Amino acid sequence: VARVKNNYSQLLLSQGEYTKALDMCIEVKNCLKKEKGKSHSEVGIAYDNLARVYSLLGQHDKSDSMYKKALKIKRKAFGNEHSFVAITLDHSASNKLSNFDNLNDSDKESVISKCEKMYREAIDIFIACLGEKHTSISITNSNLAVLLAHYKIRITNSSEELYQEASDILQKCLKELVPVLGKTHPLVHAVAINLRNIKTGSDNNYKMLYHIQNMDSSASEKKKDNIPDAWKAIFKKVGVKKDITDAEE
Repeated sequence: VARVKNNYSQLLLSQGEYTKALDMCIEVKNCLKKEKGKSHSEVGIAYDNLARVYSLLGQHDKSDSMYKKALKIKRKAFGNEHSFVAITLDHSASNKLSNFDNLNDSDKESVISKCEKMYREAIDIFIACLGEKHTSISITNSNLAVLLAHYKIRITNSSEELYQEASDILQKCLKELVPVLGKTHPLVHAVAINLRNIKTGSDNNYKMLYHIQNMDSSASEKKKDNIPDAWKAIFKKVGVKKDITDAEE
């Protein structure tokens, strides 16, 4: 029953029905706690899903609370160096940053420091579990780059160094993502947008990436001719080969 409800909640999320998805996620969490116990790994995953919906609804404090519960359960159930723990670290940090502009100035530096540590821990875990070139590493690396170039830069004077580090990270992400996902994949576009913002000095429209299992496959079916010229220029600069085929998507 819980699994069916969970699948339905993910369908509602994909359709933008966040309020309905929230109700379903709460049902799933309560059902799993009753069936399997409050410390079961599936309960931790249920808290993770619930946190994601709260974040999408803009309820970042509630989301943060759910991520803390998810992380505590996952660390106990899977150990500290499991990819599921890394995913929660990444999502939790991204949620904190989503609420950055609403924080008191006195709290911003500590939040940035905490989020950076969470991203870097997640990256280390992914590398240990999945190897150095897994898509998950590129996703979290891209989020780390956004933290450096869009958030940390506001509370430090070392802007040139931060921009350079973020740029290097994103260029590496593109080189690793394009051969796996193809040039038209939404994740590739998001990384390209982040890199373009750094190159142009734009402070708008940075994209946080999330680890999700079922991406929209429609983008991978687009023809190469649909690749925006802006992305082509970026691919050329970072050394992405022109002969990457649609089959590689």
